[in-house]
Amino acid sequence: MSNNNIYNDYIESTCYNYYLKCNNDIDKIKICAELLKLSVEEFLKSAFFYIEKNIKKPEYVKLLDTFSLLQTDEEVIKFFDNFKVDFNYLNNNLISYYLNYRPHIFFLQNQELYRVREMLRKYDNYLYRKMDPVRTNTFDSENYASNTIKAFINSHYSKKRFCFNNSIGCLAFKDYISVIKKNDKELYDEYLTNLKIKDYEKKETIVYDILNILDKLKQDFDNFTLIDFCIMTNYHPTELIEEADKILELEDRKLFRLKLGAFDAKDSLRDERLTRLFKTDYNFNVDNEIINISEEEKYAVISYLNQYNIPICNETFRDGCIKLIKKRKENIIK
Repeated sequence: MSNNNIYNDYIESTCYNYYLKCNNDIDKIKICAELLKLSVEEFLKSAFFYIEKNIKKPEYVKLLDTFSLLQTDEEVIKFFDNFKVDFNYLNNNLISYYLNYRPHIFFLQNQELYRVREMLRKYDNYLYRKMDPVRTNTFDSENYASNTIKAFINSHYSKKRFCFNNSIGCLAFKDYISVIKKNDKELYDEYLTNLKIKDYEKKETIVYDILNILDKLKQDFDNFTLIDFCIMTNYHPTELIEEADKILELEDRKLFRLKLGAFDAKDSLRDERLTRLFKTDYNFNVDNEIINISEEEKYAVISYLNQYNIPICNETFRDGCIKLIKKRKENIIK
């Protein structure tokens, strides 16, 4: 092996190990690149080259490599038909694919991530349009309903919170249940068993969640955000409010309802799409200073929300941006 190859392998290995320590923070990535006297592009591509040569990859990497080459809606439909790929499997691993295996694209070519995500969103809509009463026996509708119910079973969330997180209407979820009840008795029985387990867990844990959230509200009511709520509990706001009404004193109930009722009222949570988030300029007033959010930082916020399975809507995106701005300012002060 030539000295040049040895040097390249050393640089790639070093960049990869530094990249892991950056925890997807673009500011840390810039610092590491500067320490190694590399541009951000050189740093990320070196990490990518190391990944390609040395890291064992899960199945979704190969699938998404192929999927990302597609250009038309027809090609996307044929891809899912030919490969029999689980839509949720690809969609849920999309951010991980770019962050862990294609970091140079995530941070330097984020329009490509947006394009691929938009193709998945359009296919999701295509599947949903096929979920009408006339066509409930089609392959696509049955497959989509099955994947949705499996995702619910594998989640930690109550049924209402799962729908809240995934922008699924209650009526649509009932349709999915009807489809699997008719076509997949084994999965339907598994769903019923999972509901019983989650109902038992709810009785054991919901009071703790209420008291924990109430404590946070009393400490800092104004700065308690929808992001904080989503991280602290597996339940829907109305589930917590209903239970809180049974156990809290009047003043505490008012405090609880005032904050969580506002979360439940966010209709955009069910319909929000990433499109407007990236086409809109975002400026925030933080401590009387107007700060602009770059496209790189928008993707960092989306990555954070996905990491903690927080539903993406105007409010969570805004709160995530403000958290990022405050973190950036703290780092500058330090």
